[in-house]
Amino acid sequence: MTREKSIQELLKKEIASKSIPAAVVFAVFAIVVYFYHFHIVKFVIPVQIATFGVLLASALRIFVAKAMTMNGAKKYYWSIIRSTVWLNMISWSVIFSLSAYELQTTGVDYCVLVTVLTCFVSASIVTLSYDKWLFIPFQVLLIFPLIIVALEQWGREGIHGLLVLAFVFFCCFLYQLKQFKEFRFQLLSRLGYQVDLEESLNTLQLSKTELIDQTVNLIQISKASALAEMAGGLSHEVNNSLQIILGSIQQLDRNLRNDLGKEHAYESRIKNIRDAITKIKTVVEGLRHFSQQMDLAPKELCSISDIVSRSLNFSQEILRAHSIELVMGSVPSVKVICHPTQLTQVIYNLIKNAFDAVLINGDEPKWIKIDFVIQGEKLNIYIINSGKKITQDVVSKIFQPFFTTKEVGRGSGLSLSSSLGIAREHHGDLFLDTAQKHTSFVFSLPIVRENQL
Repeated sequence: MTREKSIQELLKKEIASKSIPAAVVFAVFAIVVYFYHFHIVKFVIPVQIATFGVLLASALRIFVAKAMTMNGAKKYYWSIIRSTVWLNMISWSVIFSLSAYELQTTGVDYCVLVTVLTCFVSASIVTLSYDKWLFIPFQVLLIFPLIIVALEQWGREGIHGLLVLAFVFFCCFLYQLKQFKEFRFQLLSRLGYQVDLEESLNTLQLSKTELIDQTVNLIQISKASALAEMAGGLSHEVNNSLQIILGSIQQLDRNLRNDLGKEHAYESRIKNIRDAITKIKTVVEGLRHFSQQMDLAPKELCSISDIVSRSLNFSQEILRAHSIELVMGSVPSVKVICHPTQLTQVIYNLIKNAFDAVLINGDEPKWIKIDFVIQGEKLNIYIINSGKKITQDVVSKIFQPFFTTKEVGRGSGLSLSSSLGIAREHHGDLFLDTAQKHTSFVFSLPIVRENQL
């Protein structure tokens, strides 16, 4: 829809909304005139019939205006509105003309008639400025009573009185025309601003939708990136376990040939095989759960110890392979309502970032510390590393998507931004505690107390 068409639609809706109170007022005036009828006698029947025309026009105008407000400005609705305005004005023109003619422009009743007519002029000029085709019947309302008065003036004062009356009417018409143009210009300007604002809001909404879609895609990209990074650590973990299994089976095969009947001597080796198989199963199961699309699943009640344990399954071996000490604090026995795989991803991301920071620390001590502090209804998980502390100029950027301090090809710049999104989705937070001596990320989560279950 073009801008001009949108303005016209808003204009018609506004006319419809203002038509209802205007029609009610016209109907009330018509009822008063029906019973009062300015004490005229000769034309009382035509005047009362004309009041029925006003009531009919008002009732139809109210009905159609409500329909336009609810269902939109359909073309035939707008035609009916215009027709009711014309019928209303013609009816009032009949009322005022016949009343003025019989009253002979004298007496109290004529003063009442002029007062009512003046009220119509002052009250209608603004409303009728909404549409130029409504301005025309407004002039019909005035012209016939003025012709009656002109004829009276012709009989009393001749051409002089007629010229004076024509001059007054012409000035009145010019004033109305000026008011019509000024008000219509202001009205169209206001509606234009409204259309522009609505278009801006629609554009903003589309941008917001696109941003949400991009964020979802970034999270999925981050998951894929995290999954690829975990594959390195998992390969060490699975490979070591397979080597243990392979070596134990080879030993069992050799020894069983030589030591038949001494099966009890091989119980420790069998236990090693069983433990290695269990470890592989745990790691692969954790990887399977992590790779699934769990975002659409409902949140569940899960213990922090299970989440931390699953995260460490992905990262312990790679830390051990690079001689990085992992210092674990006491894991509290608390539970959270969450998507477990998402929280596992956050903790793994933080450990992986800490690993990258410690790895380039040269000959300095290499360690990562995970600590837990309960503050009220929140659990703060601190992940601290011995690497070089993040500089102040980087602090304000670390949670921005695609920002990374790693070498090209080593980091996507999405792990912290996606982790922050997951934390806030769980009504928690993720931030850098700059008050600590070492780089310290704090993953904050609301906990569920036993009495809340």
